Amino acid sequence: MRSARRVILCVTLFSGCADASSGGRRVPTFPLFVEPPVNHVNVYTWPTTVQVGDTLSVSTDSFDANGQGTGSRLPAVWAFSDESLVARTITNVNGRRVLLRGLRPGLLQVSATIAERSGFDTVRIIPALAPLRVEPSTLTLRRGDSAMVRLIVRDVADVPVNNLVVFWETRDFALVRAGCCRDTLTVRLPVSGGTGTTQLVAKTANLSVALPITVTP
Repeated sequence: MRSARRVILCVTLFSGCADASSGGRRVPTFPLFVEPPVNHVNVYTWPTTVQVGDTLSVSTDSFDANGQGTGSRLPAVWAFSDESLVARTITNVNGRRVLLRGLRPGLLQVSATIAERSGFDTVRIIPALAPLRVEPSTLTLRRGDSAMVRLIVRDVADVPVNNLVVFWETRDFALVRAGCCRDTLTVRLPVSGGTGTTQLVAKTANLSVALPITVTP
């Protein structure tokens, strides 16, 4: 029988196969993609602190034993230490990125598992905040002087919210320096340099407030 005499000749994976019953036509074949073995998984959250009602982005990547990325074909499975704290929306096909919206205050551990390897990060969800304040509200300094400034963080019920990571940014490093990451900062002006006005901006939990600073000779 012809079917018994049919011979499939596979030359290479890339060149295809010749089928005697089809007049020697080549049947195209394709290379098989194999993901490198996953050695460890990292989870990234930004920001790490979010107010109730706000949204943060969480993503994950997988790496081999040499620290090289293994690609994004393998799906991620997410787990949360307290699912009542957030609402979740997965934003890509393989689940490597998820958006979380804070529902109530608490500390949340977020973990992702890829190819039986897991990684995690921690998110702090805080109550909705009132507008930030800095004390003092304005600052005038001479060259070489220093002063302590403090960020005041309270929720909408006027309850203090402590232990937040605060980023202090400046628009003019020639006049004043910035810092990280506490709610207090010592502003030190170099002895030499220019004069004028600038701002020191404090940022935390997706909010910011500006402190006007005047530098005199």
